[in-house]
Amino acid sequence: MKLEVVMVMGYPASGKSKLTADYVACGHERLNRDESGGKVIDLLPKMISFLKAGKNVVLDNLFVTAEQRKPFVEAAKKAGANVKCDLMMTSIEDSTINALHRMWQKHGKIFFDPSDLKGVNDSNMFPIAVLFKYRKEYEKPSTSEGFSSIREVEFHRLKSVFHTNGAFIFDYDGTLRTSKNSKLKFPTCPEEVVIMPGRKEKMQALARAGHLLLGVSNQSGIARMQMGSSEAEGCEAAEAAFYETNRQLGLTIDCVYCKHNVPPNCYCRKPQSGLGVHLICKYNLDPTKCVYVGDQTTDKTFAKRLGMVFEYAEQFFES
Repeated sequence: MKLEVVMVMGYPASGKSKLTADYVACGHERLNRDESGGKVIDLLPKMISFLKAGKNVVLDNLFVTAEQRKPFVEAAKKAGANVKCDLMMTSIEDSTINALHRMWQKHGKIFFDPSDLKGVNDSNMFPIAVLFKYRKEYEKPSTSEGFSSIREVEFHRLKSVFHTNGAFIFDYDGTLRTSKNSKLKFPTCPEEVVIMPGRKEKMQALARAGHLLLGVSNQSGIARMQMGSSEAEGCEAAEAAFYETNRQLGLTIDCVYCKHNVPPNCYCRKPQSGLGVHLICKYNLDPTKCVYVGDQTTDKTFAKRLGMVFEYAEQFFES
């Protein structure tokens, strides 16, 4: 039987490793830069050596461009092997969620921005910019490059047996509260917090019925220095305003927030999924049993990416 080289491609955290493991179980030799170190091109002599020994090879790397793939395709064909491409069709949004769950599973936390990754010696942990860079540089593989076949592999998210809880999750600004500050749409201190009509009554009814209530909020005013002269002061002010919001609602709500500005370079600014995955993992939530309530398109996108039901605040609190 003719030797084969399989090149598994797709976004970082798109599911390549699992697919590669299936090939390894069938006797293929796996080559991956994260395990071997060095550059991807350094894997080429190892591939040639395996082929000379009569072994099939599976390459689990990004191979973003045709130029990066070319030397491997040419060397495999020169060795008389078929070169196949398995292309993960996982979207950037699903790959992001995979990366976030991987962080929690391996480290018990999520690294929201590049500074959180300092000192973390784990090649499978990367900032969101890596995903954006892949999307920008990606060149779709073609049989004209020398592949004998290109198989598109659909992504199917596995449901965790541990994530069974439901929750109502709320945006804060424009959903639960407004501000006495006429220049801004959000409170910069506890004294500016104004609870919107009907919120307290409905949320207390949900709490009495035994529902878990959680919060997610973008607080770019911290990075813009609208809530203090430093990040620490801004975070302190934001947290004090959350505490006052909860006090006026008569509830205890765990609200997680993003402190970054736009354009985002973090996993946590909605509609990015970081804050949602944090709550899913912390509270063992089944997203299909969760309702996310917000007032912006970014809130709706956030909920959709995570697989949660979305309701606009106006309709939710009127019903």
